[in-house]
Amino acid sequence: RARCKDSDASVRLAAVFALHRLGSTDESGRLADSVLEHTDIMVRRNAALLLGLTGELGAVKVLAKAMRDTDPGVRQHALEAMARLGNREASQELVFMTNSGSGTDEVFAVGALEATGERRYVDAFRYKLANGPHIETKLAAARALGRFGDAGGLGLALQSLREGPAPSRDPNDPPEDQSLRIRQLACAALGAMGKSDALDTLDRTLSDSRDPRLQVSAAKAILEILHTQHAEVAAFAPASGGK
Repeated sequence: RARCKDSDASVRLAAVFALHRLGSTDESGRLADSVLEHTDIMVRRNAALLLGLTGELGAVKVLAKAMRDTDPGVRQHALEAMARLGNREASQELVFMTNSGSGTDEVFAVGALEATGERRYVDAFRYKLANGPHIETKLAAARALGRFGDAGGLGLALQSLREGPAPSRDPNDPPEDQSLRIRQLACAALGAMGKSDALDTLDRTLSDSRDPRLQVSAAKAILEILHTQHAEVAAFAPASGGK
């Protein structure tokens, strides 16, 4: 409640969302107001994201209005939020985007479909892993499959993390930016798969990298793998008194 009066508008929205999840909905209307009316683009993006996480199906009407926003980032967040809330039209639009030919759009769309948690997209993810025109798309698909227990992209993710991409020929995409982006995606994919085979490579990345963004990505992946391994061991542990 104290943070609802924070000087930062996004912090205020985060506090409103937290209260909503705790059952106090008096301030929840501020999320809808912010996604449609706030002057700060980042605040509108954050509001759209949070509306999708509320689980409130009624938020779809507000998010549909946000699709008319002039900022493409707000529109993307609104589209993903509607898909999270089970809106079929939004999901169909995301499926279309996975075949857009634009690496950025495809990565976003694959990630948004992954966030729905619906297994019906697994075949689409497998197709993009095998046939995606961009390494980023393939890695996003590998990450999505990992969430559903499919480690088919393990080799690709390990290779991408170890070697990085070939130098970019796009003058607007410096090689160092491309390398960071791809290696972060590789970390995310490995974390999602939860396979201990990746721990050595991730540990070397964590130790050798001088970029804190990549270090955080590697550390997060390591923790996700350890959590998965612990859960698998616990699932097969004998009951109390067993041998």
